[in-house]
Formats: sequence, C-alpha cells, structure tokens
Amino acid sequence: MTTDRSPSLIPTTGERDAELNDRLTEEPVAFNTAATGTSDRGTFSVKVTNEYFST
Repeated sequence: MTTDRSPSLIPTTGERDAELNDRLTEEPVAFNTAATGTSDRGTFSVKVTNEYFST
C-alpha cells in the first residue's frame, strides 16, 4: 500500500513535440558516446521472424 499523496501524472497527446524529440535523440546518443568512447552513429536494424510470423 502506498501513502504517496503527490499529484497524479496525466499523459497527454498532441502534435509532434520538437523539443521532446530532440531530447529523446540527444540524451541516448550522449550516453552511448560516453559509454563507448565513440560518436560514430551508423544505421542498425534487427528483424526477427519465425514460422508463425512472417512479413
């Protein structure tokens, strides 16, 4: 049981938020650069298939 009485967060939807998009791109890139020591960003793709699911 929780006794937290802080205000509830209310998710909202709307038009694309450029500032949020930039932040969601820049922060993981900065973390990965610090963790790996490189800022080389190539493309990467993963596709998983099996006999029950195909595209």
